[in-house]
Amino acid sequence: RHLPPEVVADLRAELAGWLRPGFLTEVGAAYLPSVERYLTALAVRASRIADNPARDATHAAEVAELDRLVRRRIEGLRHERRGDDDVRALRRLVAEYRIALFAQPMKAAVPVSAQRIRAAVDALSD
Repeated sequence: RHLPPEVVADLRAELAGWLRPGFLTEVGAAYLPSVERYLTALAVRASRIADNPARDATHAAEVAELDRLVRRRIEGLRHERRGDDDVRALRRLVAEYRIALFAQPMKAAVPVSAQRIRAAVDALSD
């Protein structure tokens, strides 16, 4: 199947985000099984895009907006604060939301929604 270039770019960006240099330190050994789940979810999404490209595009736009919100908030934190547990948990929450949207048969590991992510962003303190 041929995927639109913007979808391929999104999939590649997510993959690169998980497998970039230093990701092991950032994620932590305890969460490596979660990374495996996120990569599996990425493959599920890739295999399902052609079934409903409009739905995928809608979900991708929603996740991109939340991702920008999270990234801006984290970038606004003190540098030493960016690796704290609550910041890591927020990143995992976005990854779980991707599972909830793109790979529903897998089920998210925690209850997740756009509203929960926004509340977690608001709860981050410097």
